[in-house]
Amino acid sequence: MSCEENPFFVIVKKTGTGFSFDNDVTYKSPFAIHTLSQAKGVLHPSLRVQSDWGINSKNTITQLLTGQAGAKIVRTGRGHLGSSDLLVKERVDKKTGKKTIVSRFGLLAPTPNNKGYTLTRIGDRNEGLSVAELAKLLNDIAKRPGDIKVRGSPLEYKRLLDYIQFLMVEKVSKPVKNSRGNLVQNDIYLARPNNYQVMEAVHTDGISLEEAYSGMKVEDSKMYSKAYFVTMDRVAALASVVRQIPTIYQTGNQYYYNVPTTDVIPKIRNILATMLKQENRGYTIPTNKTPMNNHPNRTQELITRNGRPVITSGPLFLWFLNTRNIGQKTNKNGKERTVGANFHNLSDEDKALILFYWAFHYPDENGGKNVNEQVIKYFLAILDTFHDFTDKERTANFNGLWPESKNPNAHSNAMEKTRNGITNQNIPQSSKQHKFLVKLLGLDIYKKVGAYNNSITKTLSVTNRRDGTSNKRQPNIPVQLRVAHFLYF
Repeated sequence: MSCEENPFFVIVKKTGTGFSFDNDVTYKSPFAIHTLSQAKGVLHPSLRVQSDWGINSKNTITQLLTGQAGAKIVRTGRGHLGSSDLLVKERVDKKTGKKTIVSRFGLLAPTPNNKGYTLTRIGDRNEGLSVAELAKLLNDIAKRPGDIKVRGSPLEYKRLLDYIQFLMVEKVSKPVKNSRGNLVQNDIYLARPNNYQVMEAVHTDGISLEEAYSGMKVEDSKMYSKAYFVTMDRVAALASVVRQIPTIYQTGNQYYYNVPTTDVIPKIRNILATMLKQENRGYTIPTNKTPMNNHPNRTQELITRNGRPVITSGPLFLWFLNTRNIGQKTNKNGKERTVGANFHNLSDEDKALILFYWAFHYPDENGGKNVNEQVIKYFLAILDTFHDFTDKERTANFNGLWPESKNPNAHSNAMEKTRNGITNQNIPQSSKQHKFLVKLLGLDIYKKVGAYNNSITKTLSVTNRRDGTSNKRQPNIPVQLRVAHFLYF
């Protein structure tokens, strides 16, 4: 489709003679640092993503190419995982039954020039792969034998290309400091390359988009120096506003809400607390330190209407979400005590509220009550992946993505591995043909061990004291592995 039919923006920066491309946008996910840019030397907007996972590149997807940039690399004869062609998505005309190719996509194996895998898509739009396309790709990989290190990694690129929109808004809207230290509007703009002068230069003179903008005047094209991220996606809206990016949330076709972007996280904390304490839910958030029975060194932070602590704090876990069923446990002195809160028996809405309350109140990297933005961003990133891949219609071509009723063990097995006794032997192996979304994400989570950044490791070194010092009976788990256990949970 043309740019006019399917709007596409590029980021340009004002120069002395016109505009230059300034399209690099960086997204730091829980697993990789992605640099998104507008591919150069092409006649139509095409995306390029370079990904650094912090580990051996031959075990990762190092780039994503779409549109003409993707077509160029495919013309070299490379296909999906060593084949001569790509996977195909087709559309069937309901009246005539005629099939039309919508897109071709695949995962190109590493080469001497590119040490990692290349994810590519060529089709009706120059964007990344859709949920349906990714589901088909993941299904194909799941059926292949051998040790494929990137079995779960394509999941990352759906969220990534959703986030490019609000990251572009952030880059254009964020003021910069001038030589005097004052905040001023930058010289970066969003531009629509469907301007007739741009199109004439591209189609008549045969020059690239970047060259077309190099000599353009401001009055020759519509430029936007301020922008808003507009979305109907609740999780994407949350991910945007916690970054204080101008955001408009849309419901239906006529209602738009300009979401406040100041003091966002404290406001969300208050909303969650208010909802949990409503009479119909009856949760208690103690204002005074409330020790647990038989454990005076542990504090009850959130209590169910049945009087069971579902979030606690203590010397071993500074902020513990208790997902265990209620039961009896015998301590080292032979005394029985009650454990658990029957978390999984609560209503879905209650579980969601508790999970958000736990994530948005997670201690900072010093163990204090200040906002831990990184944990919140990581939480929303993982949540967004589940949000994207729970649409059964769009994931119909990958039935194993969610456990079927005939295979309930997949869910119970994954849930069992999140227990506090998780060991190295529970780590998903990339040589197995995983299908369940949790296991696919788990591959990326545990593959990253050894390369998680200092900020998140500092947080987990404080909040999870399984380092052999807090309690000699507890295992000594390296902090990098504690980060992986945390994300997998």
